[in-house]
Parts: sequence; structure tokens; C-alpha cells
Amino acid sequence: MPIHQEKDWFAYVANMLFGWVSEQDFHMLETLKRQLIQSDLNFLFRTYVSQMCLSTIVVYGLFVFSTIGVSVVLQLTFSQALVIVSLIPLAIALSTFFFFLYYPQSVVKQRSADIERNLPFALNHMSAVLSSGLPPSAVFRLIQEFDEYGEIAKEARKIYRRIKLLGEDVVTAMREVSRATPSDTFREILYGTVSTLETGGDLRSFFREKAQESLRDYKLAQKKWHEKLSLYSTIYMSLLMAAPLFIIVILSVINVLNNSFLGFAVIDLLRISVYGVVPVLNIMFLGLLQVLHKGGGGQS
Repeated sequence: MPIHQEKDWFAYVANMLFGWVSEQDFHMLETLKRQLIQSDLNFLFRTYVSQMCLSTIVVYGLFVFSTIGVSVVLQLTFSQALVIVSLIPLAIALSTFFFFLYYPQSVVKQRSADIERNLPFALNHMSAVLSSGLPPSAVFRLIQEFDEYGEIAKEARKIYRRIKLLGEDVVTAMREVSRATPSDTFREILYGTVSTLETGGDLRSFFREKAQESLRDYKLAQKKWHEKLSLYSTIYMSLLMAAPLFIIVILSVINVLNNSFLGFAVIDLLRISVYGVVPVLNIMFLGLLQVLHKGGGGQS
């Protein structure tokens, strides 16, 4: 509870000081507003922008005083202290600003990727429900209960909540949610569903075709990802297994002939290679695979 009150106090001060910033006509702010809506973060646009500005200034002030204190303790010269006090707080403040600016975008990408991964299975489920004769509102009521569908379940929950609580019809609810969904593919499906309902088309055939199309795309993406994994495994075997072994063998031979290499003890170089370089390279490679996977390179 105290944390909640502290956040409210910070938001209040931020809105008082920088609420006017969100009202400015900047392209950057328009993009941020759209991404904030699509990210589904629990922030009002005005409050988020105000906190971004205030946080940047507070961080800058804190690090100015911190770097001054460090300079005094370390007894740095005036020129050295000036460089540190000028650059470090500015760099960290800018990092804070850009973190606030781009964080919603990263959340939007994560939500979109999650929807794309689960869409083939959700569409098959929705097609089966519609084939049983249930209305579209019942489809979203059922889909929202399956957390396995991730962000799709959240989008279905929004649609059903608008129908149930706001009294909107299913067409209006889907049209409103489609404007804020982060996935272009899911937006097209919602638009297509709205168009099919308004024109009196066969909704079951529409979802059956979309489910089959989405499943084909999923299988194609899986095939491409497996081909990439084959290439990555070759790179891993060449660079992260064969190369380190080759280097260790060379250093071992050099150690027999001479105890030092380029001014460093060979035994130290061996330890750095075995306990430092090789593990770090492996971790970096695994991190790269994870980023490529989440970025749409593979489907889970």
C-alpha cells in the first residue's frame, strides 16, 4: 500500500510539472501514444509521458550529486571531475529517457509475436466452436478462458468484456479491440470477421479458411526456422567447439616451448580461455538464438 501511494504521489507531481508535454504535437509522442495503447500497459498517456520527463530529470540530478561526491572522495582534478560530472549523468539520464520511450514498443513486439505463435491453434479452436452452431460472442467467451493462448486470450477477454459489461454488440466490440491489437494478422482477422457479419457471409467458412491458411504459414515458418537452426548448429560446431579446442592445443604447444606468449603467461591465457572466453561465447550464442526465436524466427 505505501508503494502504491508513493507511485500516486510521483505521478501527481509529474502530471503537475510535465502534463503539458503530452499535449504537444510531436510525431514521436503520437507514435508513443499508439504503442502505449497496443502494449496494454496500465498507464494513461499523459501520466506516462509526465513520469518519463520527471524520471529523466530526477535521475540526472541524482547522478550529478553522486559523481560530484565520487570526484571529491577520489580527489580528482577539476578537469577530470568536470568530464565525469558532465558525461555520466547525461548518459544515464538519456538512457532513462529512451528506456521510457522504447519500452512500450518492446512490449508491443512481444505481444505481437505471442499472438502470431498462438494464432493457428486459436483459430482452429474458434472454427470448431463456430461449427458447433454457437454465436461469435460465445467463441470469445470460450477463448478468453484458455490462458494457453496467451495474448489472444487477453484480446478475446477485452471483446467479451465490452459485450458483457458495456452492452456493445459483437461487431462494435471487435472493431474497437482491433484498433488497439498489436498484431496486424489478428487485426485483419477481426476486420474480416466484422465484414463477414455485416454482409451476411458464412462465418464458419471464413474461420475455416483462415485457420487452414494460418496453419500453413505456421508450418512454413517452422520449416524455415529448422533450416536456420541447421545453419546455426554448423556455425556453433565450427566457431564455438572446434576453434576453442584448436586454440587450446596451440597454447599448450607454446607452453611447452615457451612459458609466455605476447607478454602473458600461457597458463593464464589457458585459464582465461577455458573459464572465461568459451563460457561467455556460449552464453552469447544461446542469447542470440533466444532473441532470434522470440523475434519471429521460430514458433513455439
